[in-house]
Amino acid sequence: MMSGTRKIKPALRDEQDSAPAGRCGRCAGEIYEGEHVYNWEGRDICPDCFRAAIGKWMQEDTKGLAAALEVVTRLLGGGG
Repeated sequence: MMSGTRKIKPALRDEQDSAPAGRCGRCAGEIYEGEHVYNWEGRDICPDCFRAAIGKWMQEDTKGLAAALEVVTRLLGGGG
């Protein structure tokens, strides 16, 4: 160790220099070790694809999403 270099820390490792640990089952994007994946319809997908799938589900089937999240739904008024 050279004089005066004691406080210098080693360079940070760039995770993207590593090989991906897997690929998204929807977009085929790279997923690296330590990243979250979501198993959606039998495939591991990346966070971006999971957000897109939830957004689509929210737009197309609000009642189905509520049921999956165990949210109680009810109709208001109009009952006679």
